[in-house]
Amino acid sequence: PRVVRRGERAALAEWEARAAGAGLAVRLLCRADLEEAAGWAVLGGAGRGPEAAWRLSGEPLWEEPPEPDSVPEERRTPVDFGAILQAVPGEVSSTSRRGGAVSGRWDRQRLAAGGPQAERRVAVLDLHLRGSILRIVEDMTAFGALPGHDPSSARLSLKGLTGVLSSLGVPVLPKRVCAAGAQTVSEGGAQSGSGWPGWEEHSRICYVVNFMDEPAGGQ
Repeated sequence: PRVVRRGERAALAEWEARAAGAGLAVRLLCRADLEEAAGWAVLGGAGRGPEAAWRLSGEPLWEEPPEPDSVPEERRTPVDFGAILQAVPGEVSSTSRRGGAVSGRWDRQRLAAGGPQAERRVAVLDLHLRGSILRIVEDMTAFGALPGHDPSSARLSLKGLTGVLSSLGVPVLPKRVCAAGAQTVSEGGAQSGSGWPGWEEHSRICYVVNFMDEPAGGQ
C-alpha cells in the first residue's frame, strides 16, 4: 500500500469516488485509523517451550536504542505465533551531521556542516496482532531466545525469524525500505533526518488496509 494523495477529507472523498469509477483500488484513511494499533518494542524473548514469552516495552526504543544498563520497564506476554496476522519486513535509514558554530539565530540557515554525514541503517520486522504491533529491530532486540537465532549476526537472526514465521503460515509482506526524510536543524546546528515516520506510516497502513474491517478473531 502507498499514499497516493493527501489533503482535506471532502476533496479526497471526491477523488476516491472518481478513482473507484476508473477501476483503481483506493481507500480513504484518516489519522485516527492509523493510530488504532499500539506499538510495542520487542526487547527479546524469555524462556523456551511452554514458558516462552516476548519481552516488550511500550516506549519507541527503535528511534534511539537504549544503553544495555538503562533498559526501561518491560512487560512479558506469551509467544503466540498463531496470533500474528502478518509480518512486515523492511529497512529504515537515519542520518545525522554534527553542526558548526553560528554567531546568531539569523545565521542558522547558512550553517556549514561540522563534519561528514553519518548514516544508520537498520533492519526491522513488524508483527501485526489484533490491536497491537510488535516491532523487532536488529540493534535493539536480543534474539538469543527467539526462533531462527544466528549467533553471528542480528540481521541474520531477524532473517531466520522471518523464515520461521513464513514456514508457520504467517503472511510475510514484500520488504519496504524507508529512506531518511527531510533534514531538521537543532539549536546548535546539528542536522538529522529519520526514516522512522515513513516506516510507521507504511506499517500502520498495511495493518489498516488488511485487517481493520474484519471482526475480532477473523483472519
